[in-house]
Amino acid sequence: MGIVILVHGFNSSFHDMSFLSDYFKNRGYLVYSPNLPTRFASFHKCTTIFEDCTNDYLNKCNYFNPKIHLVGHSMGGLIIRNYLARNTIDNIGRCVLIATPNKGTKLADLLCLYSPINKIHKPLDVLVTYKKLLYESNSSLELGIIAGTKSSWPFSLLLKNDNDGRVEVESTKMSNAKDFLLLPFGHKDIHHRTVTAQYIDNFLGTGRFHSI
Repeated sequence: MGIVILVHGFNSSFHDMSFLSDYFKNRGYLVYSPNLPTRFASFHKCTTIFEDCTNDYLNKCNYFNPKIHLVGHSMGGLIIRNYLARNTIDNIGRCVLIATPNKGTKLADLLCLYSPINKIHKPLDVLVTYKKLLYESNSSLELGIIAGTKSSWPFSLLLKNDNDGRVEVESTKMSNAKDFLLLPFGHKDIHHRTVTAQYIDNFLGTGRFHSI
C-alpha cells in the first residue's frame, strides 16, 4: 500500500494525528508521524527537523521502493509544502492538506498585531495573511485539499467568510489542487472523523475524494 507521512499542526503534537495513524495502519499502510516542536520553535526549525527525520526514515525504506503519500493538518500542510519545495522524492504518491492556511489566517494577524504572543509561539509568524509563501509546487504532484465549514464562537465573530473556526475556506485553496472538498467540521476535529479519513483514503488511491 505504501507509506503515509502524517504532519500535525501548530501548537500540537504527533498524538493529534493518532486517529488518522490508526486508520491508515488498519488499511495496510506504513505510517510515519514525527513529533515536531510546533508550539514554541520557529517555522524554520520545525521544517528543518521534519526534513532531517523524514529523509532519514525514507532512506531506511528505500529497499522496497514504497509509494510515498503525505497528509498534513493545518500548519502541517505548510511544513509539507516547504519540504516538497526543497526535496525530491522519486516515488512520490499523492498529498492531502487538511484545513491548511495556505494564504494565512486572520487570527494569526490579530495575535501578532495586538500581543507579544508571537515571540513565544514563533510559528505564528508564518500563519499571517500578509506573508506570502513562495514555495514552488511540484507540477507532477497530485494535491487534494480539504476545508472545514463549522465555525465556533468567539472566532466566528472575527472570521467573516466561511471558515472552520480558525481558517477561512478561501485561505485553504490552491490553484494546482486536483480536487477540493468541503466538510461540515471544525478545525480541531476535522481530522478526527472517520468520513475525513475515508475521503483521504479515496484520494490517495484514486486522485479523487469521491471514488468512482
